[in-house]
Amino acid sequence: EPIAGAVQPQEVYLLAGVGLVRQHFGFSGGRVVAVEQGVACLESLSLWHTGGLTGERAGWLVSLTRLRTLNLADCAGFDDAGLAHLEGLGQLTELYLDHTGVTSAGLAALAGLPLRELTLTGCGAVTDDGLAALTSLASLRYLSLLECPALTDAAVAALQDALPDCRIAR
Repeated sequence: EPIAGAVQPQEVYLLAGVGLVRQHFGFSGGRVVAVEQGVACLESLSLWHTGGLTGERAGWLVSLTRLRTLNLADCAGFDDAGLAHLEGLGQLTELYLDHTGVTSAGLAALAGLPLRELTLTGCGAVTDDGLAALTSLASLRYLSLLECPALTDAAVAALQDALPDCRIAR
């Protein structure tokens, strides 16, 4: 059953022993109103287009230490404060931040992550200065910078030189 009073509920499916367990959680007033036991073992989580999720209210993400894939695309309230909560996710390899409030200043929080795929499509506040923080992501193989009008060709070329094994979509 969905949580009563929760808006925009999300369903999470977890393997529990030999069975598949469906877990529900939702957001009410921008806060997680329930997270059932076992969610900390998640390896993949999509919160795509979740209203009410802001960077300040995303502190619970730090407990998802096994997370490999996180989709926050179209969570317009997710910003640099939220990126700070991702710093300890040492297994995170795929991060989707399309159309969020992330800026160049916040990208430094990604420096220690083993990201292989990062999408920043439509993050209009990402500038040339922010790309410098991405040069430390040596394992990055795909980066989307589509619809990022503040970026110059020269800065993208410099990033490509620093990350020769990464395909950059522009």
